[in-house]
Amino acid sequence: MSKENANVNKSLDDVDSIRKILFGDQATQIEDRFNSIETSINQLRSENRNLRQALEAESTIRKQALEAESTMRQQANGDLNNLIQALEDKLKARDATQTSMVNALQQVLDQYKKKVESLNKS
Repeated sequence: MSKENANVNKSLDDVDSIRKILFGDQATQIEDRFNSIETSINQLRSENRNLRQALEAESTIRKQALEAESTMRQQANGDLNNLIQALEDKLKARDATQTSMVNALQQVLDQYKKKVESLNKS
C-alpha cells in the first residue's frame, strides 16, 4: 500500500509541476483567490445567519411587548370603567339621599306652615 501512496503522491507532484510550467504562479494565485472568496462567502453566510437570528429575536421581543401593552391597556380600561361605575353608583346614592332629605325638609316646612296658619287664624 505504501508503494501505491508513493505513486499517487509522485503523480500529484508531477501534475503540480506541469501546472506550474504551463500556468506559472497564476494557478496558485487563482486557487488562493478562490479560497479567499470561499472564506468570505462562508463569513457572509455566518453573519447573515446571526443577523437573521437577531432579527427574529427582536421581532419576538417586540411582539411580546405589544401583547403586554395591549393587556395592560385592557386592564387599565377595565379598571377605569369599574371606577367610573363606582363613582356613578355613589352619585346616584347621594342623589337619592339628598332627594329624601329634601322631601323630609319639605314635609317639615309644610307642617310648620300649617301650624303657623293655624296660629294666625286663632
